Amino acid sequence: MLDSLYRASFFLYEIGFILLAIALWIYSRSLYKLNQALRQPSFWFWPALGALLLIICASNHFYVYYWLSPQYLRYESRPLLILMYILKTLSMGSILIAGLALAVSNLLYLRRISK
Repeated sequence: MLDSLYRASFFLYEIGFILLAIALWIYSRSLYKLNQALRQPSFWFWPALGALLLIICASNHFYVYYWLSPQYLRYESRPLLILMYILKTLSMGSILIAGLALAVSNLLYLRRISK
């Protein structure tokens, strides 16, 4: 029972990041169309970059917890543990960069509309 709840919690984590990536992609397309209507240079690529990085984060998380973790529990291999830590660090770094990309796009948009 606890094992299935443990695995389901990570599945929900990945679904959440994929839904957030979809929302960021829709936001980037909205910014693109809005800037086209205003005939202004566009900066829609920032939230699109954030969406791409969140997809990378979800895929890394899926790979680590559904493929590498059972292998590590079976063999207790130190190189596998190091690979898991590297992928987790990459995943968390991509979340940080996605947040920074969203903050940059929001700051650029607020700067543009406040003039």
